[in-house]
Amino acid sequence: GIYLLGGIAIYPFIINLDMVSKFKDMIGDILLNLVSINLIYVVLGIVIYTILAAFFGALVVRVEDTSKAIQPITILIIASFLSSMVFINNPSSMIVKVLSYVPFLSSFFMPIRVID
Repeated sequence: GIYLLGGIAIYPFIINLDMVSKFKDMIGDILLNLVSINLIYVVLGIVIYTILAAFFGALVVRVEDTSKAIQPITILIIASFLSSMVFINNPSSMIVKVLSYVPFLSSFFMPIRVID
């Protein structure tokens, strides 16, 4: 959030610089993609993981057992991240498009589509 606010604050001052004006169209496209429906999928994916972690964390009695309880979520996050890295060079493939709408995978696959 701090980086976003800093970027918004400094953007009007640096947009007229020659170095930045070359990338003005690209910056506009990125900002358009960030405020579109894709951001909603990323935020919802993070919220789902947070709710699952809270659910599994509530199942334990002792603090020492928390890491065992959230291990399935950790494995799911790592598997989702590694599977998204496989498709980082081909963000327009059909697999990426389909997996970006799966709730647990959207927070990893949707940013790949946004970058493209």
